[in-house]
Amino acid sequence: MEYKVKSVIFSIITIIIFLIFTIKLFSLQIISNYIYVIKSSKNLEVNEYIIPLRGEIKDRNGELLAKNIPSFNIFIIKKKNNINYILNQLIFLSKITDFNIEDIVSKFNKSYLNQKIYLKYQIDKETLTKILENYFLFPDINWENSFIRFYPYGENYFHTIGYIGEIDEKELKLLSGKDYKFGDLIGKIGLEKYYDEYLKGIKGIKIIKTNAKGEIIEEIIKEEPIAGDTLILSFDNRIQNAAKILLENYRGSVIVQNIKTGEIIAMASNPSIDPNLFVKGISKKKFQDILNNPDTPLLFRAISSEYPASSIYKLLIAIGILNEKSMNPYDKILCTGQTQLGNRIFKCHSIHGYENLFSGIKDSCNVYFYNAASRLGINNIIKYSKLFGFGELTEIDIFGEKSGFIPTPEWKLDKIGEPWFEGDTYNIGIGQGYLLCTVLQINMFTSIIANKGINYKPHFLIRFIDPKTKQIKINYIPQIFKKVDLPDDVWNFIINAMIEVVKTGTAWWGATTSKVEIAGKTGTAQNLGEDHSWFSCFGPVENPQYAITVMLENAGFGSAHAAPIAAILFDMLYSDKSLEEIKKDIEIARYKKYLNRGNKKND
Repeated sequence: MEYKVKSVIFSIITIIIFLIFTIKLFSLQIISNYIYVIKSSKNLEVNEYIIPLRGEIKDRNGELLAKNIPSFNIFIIKKKNNINYILNQLIFLSKITDFNIEDIVSKFNKSYLNQKIYLKYQIDKETLTKILENYFLFPDINWENSFIRFYPYGENYFHTIGYIGEIDEKELKLLSGKDYKFGDLIGKIGLEKYYDEYLKGIKGIKIIKTNAKGEIIEEIIKEEPIAGDTLILSFDNRIQNAAKILLENYRGSVIVQNIKTGEIIAMASNPSIDPNLFVKGISKKKFQDILNNPDTPLLFRAISSEYPASSIYKLLIAIGILNEKSMNPYDKILCTGQTQLGNRIFKCHSIHGYENLFSGIKDSCNVYFYNAASRLGINNIIKYSKLFGFGELTEIDIFGEKSGFIPTPEWKLDKIGEPWFEGDTYNIGIGQGYLLCTVLQINMFTSIIANKGINYKPHFLIRFIDPKTKQIKINYIPQIFKKVDLPDDVWNFIINAMIEVVKTGTAWWGATTSKVEIAGKTGTAQNLGEDHSWFSCFGPVENPQYAITVMLENAGFGSAHAAPIAAILFDMLYSDKSLEEIKKDIEIARYKKYLNRGNKKND
């Protein structure tokens, strides 16, 4: 009996042991294998974005202003959460191609497993060859075909076209939901930034299959990338290049605009920077040197700097006087070189004798316009300033535009704690005092005079073209910016006075042209240092097509410095001659004009 009990117990134990081994074997061979297969399949296939080719940028004549050159990107794929496994490779690699290891560590810590982390964009073939020759030192470094953004005309378009760079955290948050990912290249400033959505294209997707060692065994294109659209701009590269050359020795800006459409033909700001420096990744020291440059090359002077409007504002006072009939335009005021208000002396740049409104514009007489502004009154000055768009944005298709500033008695009392004095009205009457404007606003003001009451929204965009089909996707339609309804005799009076400024007035020498007759107004803005130099004009006078504004910081009289630049550019618009040939033609025209002026005086 005892034997049978022992036998039963032994049998039960044997069965239990057998069941345990069976369960364990099932777990190892079936369940574990199933889990492994699932994990393995996840590791074998990875979706990866294919970066599309960025859209080219061209001027109105098809000249390439931004293009793509073949290059390479190097990157790592995060396989562990601790960067130590790859740190030595990064240190060695940084000696071949310059990149900041601290930045890479920061990216690594913020990324997730199996994510691409770019070490360096747009390296050349020679650098890649050096890396491949020492590949045994860098087993975890990968490379891919890419492109480098190249700007053939460098400094000429830094402020307008801008440049591209790697997206940062702030931009990622701002652009969330718009298909931007960590590591993308995007427009940083200028039109590259403003039109990035069209230029960047649409990413493709490829499936990457790897083996157990992480080696790529197959790549399958799931969705083809779509290249970015080609951007056609209103720039004329020939005029833009000339404008930049003419600004070479100045801090300032030039705007050339088609007044019938609002198209910007040229917009140059000096000093400038080669955008190609930023594309490849600029060193912190180099960037700090740029920031510390007293000439502020990063500043986009055409739209982001605000200046006293200078004597060009006298045209606005004149328009107000004529339309409000605040004074008889033919009444004369004696200019002795200065006038007194209370215990203050307000000076003029010359002794003009008796001046009326027409001759006051021609000679840019301060004394006349002190009196004219006083007669018109500050409330009317504010009204006409707003009517013509001063103190507001033009909404040009680029970031960074400033609105300028129209002072009011309420503002002065609130901010400075003083009432508005008659001397403040005197100052604003000659474009000085608290009044500020941008170069673009002055150009728009000139345009509306030339068009007798209409100007068009300024813009760079002409059209977007599909690079594959060559079909137009977006075609810009000119839009009216301001419409000012005034009698024809007001416009004609101002236009004729501006013609006389160039013929016999303050710009008779500096604004001389050889190809086309222009009308304009000089300005010399008082400043803490040397005066700023202004000239704004339009032409041809018989049928105006263009407006040009030149502003030079601390350059002195507008007639001597700004006007000659505008004259040269106007002749270039109507001639195929080179810049040097145009200059020679203008010298001859000046000499003839001087002789005629002398003969008329003798008569």
